[in-house]
Amino acid sequence: MSAVCDTSVLIALESVEKIHLLHEIFSHILIPEEVFNELEIEQRGFKLEQWIIVKKITNIDLCSSLYLNLDLGESEAITLALEKKTDFILLDDKEARKAARNLGLKIIGTVGMLLLAKEKGLLSGSVMDEIQKMENRINFRLSSDLKKIIENSGE
Repeated sequence: MSAVCDTSVLIALESVEKIHLLHEIFSHILIPEEVFNELEIEQRGFKLEQWIIVKKITNIDLCSSLYLNLDLGESEAITLALEKKTDFILLDDKEARKAARNLGLKIIGTVGMLLLAKEKGLLSGSVMDEIQKMENRINFRLSSDLKKIIENSGE
C-alpha cells in the first residue's frame, strides 16, 4: 500500500518516536515538495527516511483551487494523492479531510494511524498514552468526543 502524507501526521508521529509505523504499514510514503519545505522550517532535526519520497505535483490548477481554502502543504498533498492514485492520504486538518473526502480519497489521520498500528500488533503501548505524549510535546489537539470514543474502545 502507498500513501501521501501531510506535515502534521509526520510531525505528530515523530514527536513520539513512532514514525517507523508508517513504513511498517505502507510500502512507501510520498510527500509533496511543500510538505518537505514545512518539515524543514518546523522540524529542523527531522530526518527524512529513505522510504519517504519527495515528489513534485504537476496539476497546478487543482492545487491552486484547493489552496483557496487550505494551506499549501495540504493542497499539494491532496493533489499528489490524486495524481499518484495512492491508496490513502494521511491528513489531520478537518477542512483538508473534507476536501480530500469530496475528491474520493481514503483518509487516515494520526489517531487512525495509531489505532491501525495497534490493531496490527505494531504498537505495544496504549493509543491514549501516545496521544497524551503528543499533546504534551507538540500541542496536538484532539476533540473531546474523539477522546471519549478512543477511551471507550479500551485504548
